[in-house]
Amino acid sequence: MEDEIWYPDVEDAKEANRLAVTMYKAVRKERFEVLSSAKIEKAIDYARNKKGNIKIKASALLLAFSDQHPFSAGNRRTGYILMNEFLAKNAGFMIAKKREFIEDTFKKIRKEGVKEEDIANWYDKTKEKL
Repeated sequence: MEDEIWYPDVEDAKEANRLAVTMYKAVRKERFEVLSSAKIEKAIDYARNKKGNIKIKASALLLAFSDQHPFSAGNRRTGYILMNEFLAKNAGFMIAKKREFIEDTFKKIRKEGVKEEDIANWYDKTKEKL
């Protein structure tokens, strides 16, 4: 079963970060820069080794990229992009692109120590079938 689950690789993460800092810029000066490929691997491995269902593992991707900060900018946005790709490929849905949900989630991740289970519980309220 584990073999059937798609996980991003380092190149997928780099591409997601390029997208995050070019298409979804928070500030003008953001640019694509890898600070640590080892931290990218660590974030992916965290999700791969996380016990739980697809939603928990997807949540782990988002939180791991936020915690590891392998890029100079856009780490939460990168995690969000990868989380959605992971959900799309493994569960057939993505998180709705409701700005208020995304902003609220990012604030909570940054300030409140959100856990994977918290994010997984939000999925049912915001998911969109593919």
